[in-house]
Amino acid sequence: FPSHDTIEEIQEDTTLTENQILTLSKQNRDSAVDADILFDNVYFQVTDDCADIKSSLQEASVLGLEDSYSQLWRLADNTWRQTTIAEAKQIVALFVERKQKVWAAFAEWDSGDKVSVFVYEETTTTES
Repeated sequence: FPSHDTIEEIQEDTTLTENQILTLSKQNRDSAVDADILFDNVYFQVTDDCADIKSSLQEASVLGLEDSYSQLWRLADNTWRQTTIAEAKQIVALFVERKQKVWAAFAEWDSGDKVSVFVYEETTTTES
């Protein structure tokens, strides 16, 4: 017997066309991938496939800078934080890990009946 919440979701989503469901689902997927990353109690922007941080790491590599080298980095809230190359690498790793989880969840949704819009729920706990 479905819960009341499930019935509401299905009733709400049946008013959307398949194309609308797919469009909204792709937007939700992309938003989940591009959401700011929490690292060391501050949020870093990681839009466009983490382009800014990846570019900075590539420049550091070209210049032969050590992982301990740090530079000022503009955070999601427009404040500044001294950030090392090692920390930037960790942020990219967190981004890639989340992106893989989002895409895996999207693939699972995509293999289903697609009657409701895809929504990524980020879990902060270990697998239950």
